Amino acid sequence: MPLISVIMPVYNVQDYVATAIESVLNQIDDLELIIVNDGSTDNSQKICEKYLFDNRVQIHTIKNSGLSVARNTGLALATGEFVYFMDSDDVLRNGFFELIHSILLNQRCDGISFSYEETNDEDIAEALLRPVTSITRNIKRNKIEILTDLMHECVEIMAWTYIVRRSILIKEDVRYTPGVLFEDCSYARFTDRFFSAL
Repeated sequence: MPLISVIMPVYNVQDYVATAIESVLNQIDDLELIIVNDGSTDNSQKICEKYLFDNRVQIHTIKNSGLSVARNTGLALATGEFVYFMDSDDVLRNGFFELIHSILLNQRCDGISFSYEETNDEDIAEALLRPVTSITRNIKRNKIEILTDLMHECVEIMAWTYIVRRSILIKEDVRYTPGVLFEDCSYARFTDRFFSAL
């Protein structure tokens, strides 16, 4: 079982998906990349298939059903101890998962929250990873401290700013609501419950 399952929904992102995939595969070995092709009509599927030589990669194609269904499909297929939802036009900075891996193995944490940087195509290599906040019972005494730290660091509640223990998502029956805008809000409701339990 890998430590981290990276779930990447893909829909008509032929210009970006190779860079996103490579930014994951150039990290650690202790992960799986679950690509859910949400019925792309461009060359996204063919581009993704070029990475099947790597045994960490699996591709599942579904009829076009939207981001929420694609993420839920990926979550159902995940086997990792932790889950990370990544958009197919995002890029991880080199060393991102090495740092995350170290925190997950050395601290008793159920999740990690982090920031991101927005970039344009010209400077995409400079993307991501600002200071990492570990959400643990050992480090933080109460939920007020956790929320205060998160507010000070301006961490936004987006699916791709959290890595969460998969067993918690399963236990809490966390799923994305199909057919709605701002589907990350369902994740935000879970995150609120998650922090309240700490």
